[in-house]
Amino acid sequence: GIGGTGKTTINEAINEVRQTAGATTVKAGKNIKVTPDTEGAKVYTVSMEENLEVETVKATKNIQVGNVNITNEGDPQYHGDMNNVMNVSGIDGQPTVITGVADGIGPNDAVNMNQLSRLAGQVGEVDRKVEKYKRNANAGTATAIAIASLPQAADAGANMLSLAGGSYDGETATAIGFSRRSDNGKFIIKANGSFNSRGKVGVGVGVGFQW
Repeated sequence: GIGGTGKTTINEAINEVRQTAGATTVKAGKNIKVTPDTEGAKVYTVSMEENLEVETVKATKNIQVGNVNITNEGDPQYHGDMNNVMNVSGIDGQPTVITGVADGIGPNDAVNMNQLSRLAGQVGEVDRKVEKYKRNANAGTATAIAIASLPQAADAGANMLSLAGGSYDGETATAIGFSRRSDNGKFIIKANGSFNSRGKVGVGVGVGFQW
């Protein structure tokens, strides 16, 4: 037959080809799109669907989705917009949780919750130490006020035992003192002891000569 159609005339052979072509059905598989020619000819355009559904994707060189480029050499790269802004918001702009973030090392690295918690603990420890030193300093100031408030012997040959207190910014102190003026009135000796609200004890002695 003509052209392998089994027909002996041209017209019969053409009709046979048309019937055979008309009986041909082209179906699209999953992720494949088949579009017939708009003129009705037996021409089909085969293309990939825009939204693919697959179990595994294997690339031998690189995968690029939007601004994210994953290659087989080095780390994944993200190319942001002109302002270098990366937006990881979820559906409807809701915040997104990013997990598996390693400890930041460089000055421009992101930190994770573990690092932030350690930093918060260190800052809290510094705050506690500063508060401790502040209270100790306030107690020391209260002690100085108490010691400065101790009166001393004024007359020649006189002795004096004195007691005084001091307070500063919530801390308090108590001081006790002894003083003596020499018989000729030219020498003065003093001694004192103190105790404040931070549990610190202090002592002091002094001698003076006047003319």
